[in-house]
Amino acid sequence: MRILQIIETGGTGGAETVFVQLASGLCQHGHDVVCLTGNGNWLHRELDRRGIYFKLRHEGGSFDLLWLVQICKLIRNHKIDVVHAHLFDGSVYATLAARVCGIPCVATFHGQSDIKRSSLVTRIKATILRHLAHGVVAVSGALRTDLQRTLSIGSGRFHVIPNGLESVTSRRLPLRRTPRLHERDRSFRIIAVGNIRPTKDYHTMLRAVATLVERGLNTYLDVLGEPELDWLHRELLLLVDDLGLADRVSFHGYVPDPFPKLVDADCYVLSSSTEGFSLAIVEAMLSGVPIVATRCGGPQEILSDERTGLLVPTGDPAALAMAIERVLRDTNLGARLAEAARREAAQYSIGAMIDAYEGLYTMVVNRQNPVTEVRP
Repeated sequence: MRILQIIETGGTGGAETVFVQLASGLCQHGHDVVCLTGNGNWLHRELDRRGIYFKLRHEGGSFDLLWLVQICKLIRNHKIDVVHAHLFDGSVYATLAARVCGIPCVATFHGQSDIKRSSLVTRIKATILRHLAHGVVAVSGALRTDLQRTLSIGSGRFHVIPNGLESVTSRRLPLRRTPRLHERDRSFRIIAVGNIRPTKDYHTMLRAVATLVERGLNTYLDVLGEPELDWLHRELLLLVDDLGLADRVSFHGYVPDPFPKLVDADCYVLSSSTEGFSLAIVEAMLSGVPIVATRCGGPQEILSDERTGLLVPTGDPAALAMAIERVLRDTNLGARLAEAARREAAQYSIGAMIDAYEGLYTMVVNRQNPVTEVRP
């Protein structure tokens, strides 16, 4: 098939990682893939490195007619069979353009933050997707349930396809370091991976680390992720100082390959208030590090509480600190969780994700015309 992939961003987030790995995998499966992306040097470099043809999207206002025209031209010039758009705005434009050109469109949502519930414009865009999109994908069952209420799209056209990682089949677990015999002689290193944005709720994580230090655990935190919002980054740095953690917390920015740091950590922690999926958790599962995460959507579908990780409520520093403390003090628990998670990670391969999307593409191409829902 000839596939046009569209994303409105170009940074280093999970959606962009899935975008480039899916495009690359589809090419390896023999499809012709054209990409249309937003500004952001990382995604452009990755597509160029992999030899995938891409164009930069037109940047305009709240309703960008030239972006719509640009998509239509790409569809016609490259004789596209199916359009696959990621994130909300890109999906709306892609769906309209595909409808004009008489081909199907698939839209993938990577998180609840794609949508602002209270906006009139959002409701109009949701109506467009509801009536014109051939298939809508959520990366987890929890996200699908949430978005079905928001977008009012019926279950017949709403699919769940979990994200996959190329590294699932290539990572080899090195020997883990041997812990010292007594906690007083040992420092503990916690790691978090994720760009600095409000939904990651690093405030809760920092307060949990402060609680651990107060309880006598010699704890250090490494945060790997790009500061997307300067004001939020400054706010977190101020909180670090207020909590007395200046020599214990390090913000490393974007790290292309977090695996070596994950392997060397004592606990991986995710404190998000909402997550559509979490590629970072899958990477942590592969690394053999025990995981503590909040029940924020996707993580509870990836992890099984007390078997492959520990799950706690969102926005609760005390509960987060208690779960981390359990892992740090009980090395047998940490080892058991990590080993079980390592085995479970195999199901999140890039191959499984590509197979699922290929099946969906085939279905919508054969269907030809979008199904308009008739709702009471």
